Parts: sequence; structure tokens; C-alpha cells
Amino acid sequence: LGQIMVALAVAGVIHLQAVIKRGTSVREAFEEAGLGPPVGLKTGLLAYSLILPAYAASVGLTYLLLRGEAVSWNPLIQLVIMAEEAGEIIPLAIFLCVAIPFVEELVFRGWLFGGLRARFSFWPAAVASAAIFSFIHFDFPLTLPLFAIGLALAFTYEATGSLWGNIIAHGMHNAVTIAALRLLAG
Repeated sequence: LGQIMVALAVAGVIHLQAVIKRGTSVREAFEEAGLGPPVGLKTGLLAYSLILPAYAASVGLTYLLLRGEAVSWNPLIQLVIMAEEAGEIIPLAIFLCVAIPFVEELVFRGWLFGGLRARFSFWPAAVASAAIFSFIHFDFPLTLPLFAIGLALAFTYEATGSLWGNIIAHGMHNAVTIAALRLLAG
């Protein structure tokens, strides 16, 4: 996880350097990446209402294909399951529902999808960014569900031009996942 965060930070610094080099301010760079004034919040809520059934169906399909084997290899999911006290769960939930959605949406939709979209039509850009998003999680059993989420979030960003709806949808998804895992863990 630490290596991924360092890689994302380096990608962000490289992107900002390129933007600043061409004479754009840091503020304009973030607005260009979809972090201007909050718009698309309702679209984010709608997107998540569409994402959840698709995600649930793809998790079910994955479970059937793997014949009941573990549905996640993600160490963060294992931490959520094993956490026993509020002091463990609350910081983890804040990290997973606020920080991670913000960073991942900026990187995968704002920079990656946005950069691809500047060169290609919607579908090639969306498929490529969703594939990278799903593979970077290093969670083979959830590759298909994460790919579906990546496509839906690319569509939301395309429709609104803002990452705020995506950040809300992504955060809601992580919150629902945490709640479900906690309920299943007993």
C-alpha cells in the first residue's frame, strides 16, 4: 500500500510540474483535473445507485466463478474484517471513505482518464483507465467488479466534468463495503 501511495504522489507531482511548466497555476491544474467548484454531486449519488447493483452482480459472478473462494485479497479489506474496536475501525473508515476516494478519483479519473480522453474517444479512454484502476488494486478476485466501477466513474466524470460526484460515489461505495464487511464479520 505504501508503494502505491508513493507512486500516486510521484504521478501527481509529475503532472503538476507539467501543468505549471506550461504556465498554468496549481489552482487551475486542479480545476482542469475536475476539482473546481463542487458540481455533479447529485450525479454522484445517482451514479452510486447505479454502481451498487452492477458491483453486487459482478461480485456474485466472481464468487460463483471462484467457487466460493475468497472474494478479496485486499489487505485493507482484511484489516476492516479483523478490526475489533472503534479506535481501529473509525480511522480506517475515514481513510477508506474520504482520503482514498479523493486521491484515487484525482489520479484515475482526473489525470489518467482525463489525459486519455484528450487523445481518444470516450470508450477507449474509459476502458483503459478502468482496467488500470482495477489492476492497481492488486485484488484479482475483484478485478471485474472494480473494472465495472471504474467504467461507471469514468462515465460520471465525462457527464459532469467534475470529480466531486465521483468522490462522493466512491466514498459511499467504500462506506457500504465497510458496513457490509462489519456485518458479515459479526
